[in-house]
Amino acid sequence: MSTDLNITGFNLIPTVGATVTGLAFSSGYVDAWLITAPNMLPGNYTLEVTGKVLGNGGSYGGNVNVNVSAVPEPETWGMLVGGLGLIGMAIGRRAKRMPTFTA
Repeated sequence: MSTDLNITGFNLIPTVGATVTGLAFSSGYVDAWLITAPNMLPGNYTLEVTGKVLGNGGSYGGNVNVNVSAVPEPETWGMLVGGLGLIGMAIGRRAKRMPTFTA
């Protein structure tokens, strides 16, 4: 990588309320960018990178990694809480029916 490239911005198209966080390493040659878009839905998106070439040009490369994490829907959380509540009630009823013995 060369320092002749000055990245000035990122755009995710269509816009989904993305947050961009940049990290410059101590060597000054490599930048890492984290783009977080919690409201992103399935579909096709374009990542637009803007900036300036300050030197004579050359070749620049990089990697794009996409991590997708599933977030449960509210209905799923409701079913989980309801199921745990039913299990708790069943355990409570069973505890009331068990005889206690004293020595």
